Parts: sequence; C-alpha cells; structure tokens
Amino acid sequence: MKVALLWCAKRPHMCLWNPANASYLSPEYIQRVQTERKKGAALAWLAAWAVTALLIGVVHYESRDPDSQLYAGISARLVREPMVQWIAPQWWGFWNSEGPYCEHPVGMFVVPALLGRAGYPPLQAAYAVNALYQVASFALVTLIAATLVPRHVA
Repeated sequence: MKVALLWCAKRPHMCLWNPANASYLSPEYIQRVQTERKKGAALAWLAAWAVTALLIGVVHYESRDPDSQLYAGISARLVREPMVQWIAPQWWGFWNSEGPYCEHPVGMFVVPALLGRAGYPPLQAAYAVNALYQVASFALVTLIAATLVPRHVA
C-alpha cells in the first residue's frame, strides 16, 4: 500500500484515488481523470486517422477491390466537375458503363470529392474518408456499449 501511495503521489494523473487520502475517492478527481482519458482517447483516434490519411495520400494507395476502385474513381472525377453536377454523377466509363450512376446515393461521393477539392489526392480521398468513417464507427460502438456496461469496460 505504501508503494502504491508513493507511486501515485508522484504520478497523480495516473491514479484514480486522491493520493493525499488513499481511502477516499474524490468524485472531482475521478471526473477529471475520466475526462482526461476521454480526451486522450479521442486525440489518439484522431492521430491514428491523420497518420492513416497521410500514408494513404503519400503512397498513393489504391484498392484492388473493384467496387472500391469504382467509388474512388467516381469521387475523383467529381473533383473536376462543377459542383452543380455532383447531384447526378455519371459512370464515366468505369466498368465499361456510361450514363447516370444510380446504384448508390450521391452523398457517398460528396465528402471525398470535397476532400479532393481541398487539395488531398483525389483518387485517394475516398479511402481516407472511409478510414475516418471507420474511426467514427469505433467511437459510436463504444458509446452504444457504454449505455449497457460500465464505460471503462466498453
């Protein structure tokens, strides 16, 4: 117990009890630690996405999956088109097809196209946005799980 007290006295940010009184859990202290951990987790996920997006752009990643190539290609093509035409993307020769692309809502192409317009490599923008959606999915699943079990377990 003395070792734990000494260790926590030197590193209070890593302990859940108040080092001045080891038998008393300070609600304010616990709240502050939990808030710092949430911020730390959010920053870690954001950093993971940023590194992933950077690598996707730097190495010019392209998927071997035909569907992913199609979506990335349509998004990249939209970058060159006027925004008023984004509402009705075309096949533009992908999969040897022409005419309006009606298989999915246009919304799935808008965020990657905006990212491409902002300067990110257009052909990789869909992959970077997909990585962001995956990070958001992990966060959402954690929040849903936290309604069923204690947050530290979720």
